[in-house]
Amino acid sequence: MRWVGAMLALATLAGGAGAVTLESFDDISAYKAIPSDGVTLALRPDSGVTGSSLRMDFDFHAHAGYAVARRPFKMAALPPYWAITLYVRGSAKPNTLELKFVDSTGLNVWWMRHPDLQVTNGWTRLRFRPSDLSFAWGPLGGGPPRGIAALEIAFTAGQGGQGWLALDDMSLTPLSRPVSDKVAPRVTTTARSITFDFHGARQLGGLVLDWPATRWASNYNVETSDDGITWTSIRAVRGGGGGRRFLHLPRTETPYLRLRAETGTLSLKSWRILSDSAASSPSAFLERVAESSAPGDWPRSLTGQQQYWTVLGLPRDERDALISEDGAVESRPGSFSVEPFVYSEGKLLTWRDGVTTHSLDGGSLPIPTVTRIADSLTLEVRAYVIGQPGQSQLWIDYTVSNRSSRTRDVTLFAAIRPVQVNPPWQFLGAAGGAASIRSLAFNGHVVIVNDTDAVVSLSRPASFGATRFDSAAVIESLRRGKLPPDTIVADPSGLSEGALSWSRTLKKGQQIIQTVVLPTVGREAMRGDWGCCVASARRLWNHELDTFRVDLPADGAPLARSLRTALAHVLINARGAAIQPGTRSYRRSWIRDGALTSAALLRLGHAADVKAFIDWFAPNVFANGKVPCCVDARGADPVTENDADGEFLYLIAEYARFTHDTATVLRHWPTIARVAAHLDSLRNSRRTALYRAADSLIVFGLLPPSISHEGYSAKPAYSYWDDWWGVRGLKDASQLAVIAHDSSAAHFRMAAIEMEHDVNASVALSMTRFKRKTIPGAADLGDLDPTSSTMALEPAQALAPSLAPAMRATFDSAWATLERRRAPGSKWDVFVPYEWRDVGAFIRLGQPERARSYAQWLMTMQRPAEWNQWSEAVWRDVRMPKFIGDMPHGWVASDFIRGTLDMLAYEREADGVLVVGAGVPTEWATSPTGVTVRDIQTWWGALTLTVKGDANSVSMNVRGVRPPGGIEVHAPFGRTPRSVLVDGVPASFTHGGRAVMLRAPASIEFRY
Repeated sequence: MRWVGAMLALATLAGGAGAVTLESFDDISAYKAIPSDGVTLALRPDSGVTGSSLRMDFDFHAHAGYAVARRPFKMAALPPYWAITLYVRGSAKPNTLELKFVDSTGLNVWWMRHPDLQVTNGWTRLRFRPSDLSFAWGPLGGGPPRGIAALEIAFTAGQGGQGWLALDDMSLTPLSRPVSDKVAPRVTTTARSITFDFHGARQLGGLVLDWPATRWASNYNVETSDDGITWTSIRAVRGGGGGRRFLHLPRTETPYLRLRAETGTLSLKSWRILSDSAASSPSAFLERVAESSAPGDWPRSLTGQQQYWTVLGLPRDERDALISEDGAVESRPGSFSVEPFVYSEGKLLTWRDGVTTHSLDGGSLPIPTVTRIADSLTLEVRAYVIGQPGQSQLWIDYTVSNRSSRTRDVTLFAAIRPVQVNPPWQFLGAAGGAASIRSLAFNGHVVIVNDTDAVVSLSRPASFGATRFDSAAVIESLRRGKLPPDTIVADPSGLSEGALSWSRTLKKGQQIIQTVVLPTVGREAMRGDWGCCVASARRLWNHELDTFRVDLPADGAPLARSLRTALAHVLINARGAAIQPGTRSYRRSWIRDGALTSAALLRLGHAADVKAFIDWFAPNVFANGKVPCCVDARGADPVTENDADGEFLYLIAEYARFTHDTATVLRHWPTIARVAAHLDSLRNSRRTALYRAADSLIVFGLLPPSISHEGYSAKPAYSYWDDWWGVRGLKDASQLAVIAHDSSAAHFRMAAIEMEHDVNASVALSMTRFKRKTIPGAADLGDLDPTSSTMALEPAQALAPSLAPAMRATFDSAWATLERRRAPGSKWDVFVPYEWRDVGAFIRLGQPERARSYAQWLMTMQRPAEWNQWSEAVWRDVRMPKFIGDMPHGWVASDFIRGTLDMLAYEREADGVLVVGAGVPTEWATSPTGVTVRDIQTWWGALTLTVKGDANSVSMNVRGVRPPGGIEVHAPFGRTPRSVLVDGVPASFTHGGRAVMLRAPASIEFRY
């Protein structure tokens, strides 16, 4: 077994020693095929580069997932610097190759990854270096590989499909450490060349060249050499510009580097080497460019400042655009942006100049405007999408107004730039930062980008100009009020830029009004003008959002506006029937997000969207009843997350409770039955004699550990998040079985009762073991997680009365955390606005004052405030350049919707009661306009509610609902009423003089 000897020899190797075979693949008998659910994998020997190779025949069967070949494997400590090489060949769509080193616990994993691997039938040699090896996951949290006991070769679905992959000769070569960046190279110059001798191999990412103002080399080559004799060209510069020029040379490692002029001479004033880490990617490279440029030349996201944005699109359309807080617009994930500039009186006005404000059309429609006032000029950028799904068009309206008393010559520029609105630190899904513009061409009113995208000017612009990055950045021309000279450019670096321009002499109050259109398909804009198309967008969104009405006064008005906007964002984020939390980082459909977002959609009258989501998601359930944690274009993801089964059952049951659509339940009953049985088997796996032992009783009857809770991703935990969902799922399985007239209803009802008992008993045991007075987040951790614990209150509604004091203590802790955050000089760094669930929890715990105060604070975390949205993560430092997830984040939006609506009404399952008005404060009730609610959907009908009063009395009118247990109407909190009338007849109080019970809709008058 050659790999054993190789590992024994590895410990003695020094820098410069020869290659060692880590795995020859000559004997593959120790390998075991481990495909994920829904994926097939067969392993067999094949011919290799030398000897035999390992061949992996796989079929993803339209699923996401992975095909893994695993074997025992020992690995000693790696030398300080090394290269690992591997030969591959095959026939497969682009997927991700992962080499994983797993320690003896099986919990800690290090990996090297090659995304989008493209293979041919001929052998290709892959090369990895230390920067390619990283800690993947596990309780160790990081550090170099240690205690390695297994090797896993994983082919993970990118485009998926069917095919084969062969691997041979994985070798490690110890190398000398690269020369430090601090070691000055020896530089040799001639009239035609400049040669850098780095005294050994050096890693670099690029060069910064400063040319004399009037003399520079336009055409030259960048070459590398291992010996200073034989040279290889790695970059050809043609038509290069003067002044300061940046060259990106990513992942270059060489002992020698040479600049060689094709024509003329090289006469640099100075030069600087960009290290490998400083320019490791196009985004990092552009950040270095921005550092050396004038403020405002590049978007703020390239200057180390957080940049916020909002989403643009049609409901349920595949195409989603973004507009930044500074007015740049990105057409689709990963694409270029169109950024506005204004030039007048020798000055270019950028995002850094003047004062910028934001607004939404009508205060709530997803038609955003960015307004910037600088130097007595106003620039307004309004963006929206019209048309039909699959053929939508993104319209950007620009208005420049002269606010000064003098006449001015003004030019509006719309620059097409290789930068996304999505910032570089957004690393999930569609990675943010740089975009690729390989070519630009202009035909008089249309700019063709990369031969695939069009930027259409509705009116013929004054001019268009484009530039290759090596020649000049477009901003250099714009600062002079001019455009680059070319109208057609091609740039293999992918950093071309261009700009449209419109010029006009403006008297006081006059305007430049121009529109550019970015079609999804084709190169023409729809017929229409500046006003009619935005009117079309307004009509579309009013139709989608007028399914309900909530009017709230005072500090409630922003809540009411944000309800409409949050619903719009959920619909824009949706990809056809697929409900998904975002359009960039989270462009996938999680059953977790989808179930709770569906609950919000049902309450706001969008049952058809929920039905479509059920019909789309259900076919992805695995044959054994396991529900995939998420589904995307690749198919179902097999990662085990044990909340998924309960969420799927809740999704369908909640839909049935709101709509009474039995036909949909019956159509999906075979799948529902499989899921319910799978869920039941999971909890029964922890009800054996083994788990009745004293040291295991704490997890008796729970679902197996999983990583569904993101806080437990390093190691699967017995998360109560999963278990509350399990209880909910079994209760719902019983209800769905009743609808289906299936005899399993009684079994699942008893299973739900049993699991509810087991979970509550486990919570009590965990509290005792960890000496907690609060509800734990996980049985085996005893941690505190109030936002996760909300699941016990809703949707599970399964908390034992004996644990009510612990739940109150849990949210006392949440309240204390909020108090610390908003205290002067507080030190918190980041939080996640999923805490909107806590608002609903405080309502259900009978603490409306805390719910209102919490909501008021959360509303201050909207960024920009006028766009009525939250990102997934909110940093205290507004400009902290850190990951913030998608913005707006659809699951956060759904938590906001549900938490806010709980203030108005919520269902209490135990007694079949609808609780109304529990979160309405006296200030709302006694304001001149009062509270108006129309068509908020409940399990028992569409609620209509009006609340209005004065210092002496408050009248509440409840219509449209008939819950089996009655309606519990709460008086506005903040004052205690003296008496109450129901339809003019005196009635008795409940809840300590705060509420009255109704058997049917009625008019109520609380008197003070």
